[in-house]
Amino acid sequence: MKSYFEPTGRLIMSIGKDLIKDLPAAIVELVKNAYDADATNVIITYRKNKDSLEIIVKDDGHGMSKDTVIGTWMVPSTDYKLRKKTSPKGRIYQGKKGIGRYAVSLLGNKLKLSTVNNGIRTIAFFNWSDFNTNKKLSDIPVYIETEKTNEGSGTILYITNEIGNDLSEKISDEDTKKIEIELSRLLYDKTDFNIEVCYENFFDDLNKNVCKVIEPVEFYDTCHYRLVGVINKDFSYELKYFNYYLDEEKIIDGQIDIFLKERLKKCGKVKIDYRVYDKDPEGIEIITNFINNTQDARYTKTDIRNILKEQSGISIYRNGFRIRPYGDQGYDWLNLDAQRVQNPSLSIGSEQINGRISIEDEEKSGLKEKSARDGLYENDSYWTLQKIANFALSILEKERFKYRRDNKPKKKDKPLEKLFDFSNVKLNVEKSIEKTRKQLKKSPEKQEEIFKLLIKK
Repeated sequence: MKSYFEPTGRLIMSIGKDLIKDLPAAIVELVKNAYDADATNVIITYRKNKDSLEIIVKDDGHGMSKDTVIGTWMVPSTDYKLRKKTSPKGRIYQGKKGIGRYAVSLLGNKLKLSTVNNGIRTIAFFNWSDFNTNKKLSDIPVYIETEKTNEGSGTILYITNEIGNDLSEKISDEDTKKIEIELSRLLYDKTDFNIEVCYENFFDDLNKNVCKVIEPVEFYDTCHYRLVGVINKDFSYELKYFNYYLDEEKIIDGQIDIFLKERLKKCGKVKIDYRVYDKDPEGIEIITNFINNTQDARYTKTDIRNILKEQSGISIYRNGFRIRPYGDQGYDWLNLDAQRVQNPSLSIGSEQINGRISIEDEEKSGLKEKSARDGLYENDSYWTLQKIANFALSILEKERFKYRRDNKPKKKDKPLEKLFDFSNVKLNVEKSIEKTRKQLKKSPEKQEEIFKLLIKK
């Protein structure tokens, strides 16, 4: 007799709430799906109604047919993107594990999915509370309808929370700011993908209820030192070092030391782009003046410090998308701060650097992403990546150290009398001389003896 697994509705809830880390991660998963659908534009709208909070994610991608909604979107962990590898426009698929779309269950308790493909609109309705049950998935109905339309292709997710629901109380100004920062990091090296965020009746401050285009990370092109290049799969490296104080660049290439190389495992080709800031008063002043002179804005030194802190850390990217949590504030995966404590004049701390490391696909690199979207498996390939990342950083650190050592402002020598207090010595010498003079007056023989000694000298 054969038996079969029969998952219950709770499986869907587990995929969303247990495998998606937080609100920014959930939004990012849905944006990745829009990218995979060959969208050029995606708009995320937060809207507060009288009795509900809506999050609407709209894209202009190729949309889905009814068959695709039923046979792919509604099938957990489908291998569709693993088999296809790339989208019709040639984009490398991001959501290969087939679970990212269930982030919608983390963002709200109801979903209306509206998608247009080839002039047919398919609408599906999901009430996630129906899935929080021991009923088999096959016993939980999902209502789907279709209609003809003249609209262009694309997909809209209407995610709803009733007021009083946990999520509607949790989304704060700070959450929206975190999500915007997260989205700005998605735009690294992308010129054909635009993200817009809109707030409708969301904030009490009406001036904040606007639409804004998400721009790449601010001031990324402004730094004091930079190291950019590649470490190849055979551990040879070709790097270029820039010192913006001197307006000069230097080619640095070679092979990672053979003794270290023997301990390294497969990691694939690794692209490095490190940008480092001097955060002393002079360094911050240089950046502040440069930004204010080249942009239509006025930033204070405190503004610049805060922005650099928000954007600090070393991120890992694959196919242009960041892998969390690498680069998250406070997540020091290379132990930079511990190294800086040991050698503060040489080592660079995690808040002094905005770094980006690009890795190859899992098959080429051995660097596998966890299903829970909380980083890479810490296998031998990951250990090798850490070593390579620190090796490259050590090159920049040494160049920076040499420059700072050789270009320290030289302090003027103070006059000797200002460095030491000779007043007591002077007084004692004067007293000794006076005492000796009086003794010599009383002894002519002694005067004659000293006079002969002076003649000899």
